[in-house]
Amino acid sequence: MTIAKWPSVCHQTIANELTRGTVDQVKRVNDKLKYYRQYVPEAAQTRYKLNRMPRRELNYRTTEEVFTAECLRVRRRTAKVATAD
Repeated sequence: MTIAKWPSVCHQTIANELTRGTVDQVKRVNDKLKYYRQYVPEAAQTRYKLNRMPRRELNYRTTEEVFTAECLRVRRRTAKVATAD
């Protein structure tokens, strides 16, 4: 079943999720840099949380600092879950 055919999920919800979770990646291939975009669920979740966070909490730190810290926190949590199995 394609994503567009999922029951009870609006197409805009899926589009928003893909937009939030798409990140630019760089890979070295044959001593050349190859740029591509990839969907990363952790990035989507982090961006969602940042958008929901009150702006007064973001005033003392830059958005990039908050995003990086949240990504690291999520990555550590998923790594612990993966190694526990």
